[in-house]
Amino acid sequence: MNAVEFDHVTLRLSARTVLSDISLTFDAQEFVGVLGPNGAGKTTLMRAILGLVAPASGEIRVLGQPPARSNALVGYMPQQRSALHNLRVRRGRGTRPATGIALAE
Repeated sequence: MNAVEFDHVTLRLSARTVLSDISLTFDAQEFVGVLGPNGAGKTTLMRAILGLVAPASGEIRVLGQPPARSNALVGYMPQQRSALHNLRVRRGRGTRPATGIALAE
């Protein structure tokens, strides 16, 4: 079974076509990097895999099923967490580096 399949998928955000008629397959054992300039559609591609953006046309399958929000079999770590955008990680006072992680404003 393939991990991800796109079959002639077009993704749109409002009236803007972000990705047009793409077909691709990621094998379950592959490690894949998605590279491109700003606005190329990387985030939209990930959101489609996560079930957050529906395709305008074509079919997407994740682990053999249509993508769905809150799929426990799919993990995603965004580059920036908007809820914590103004926080940084620092070492707490009097703690060892391995255990001393704290959030600071």
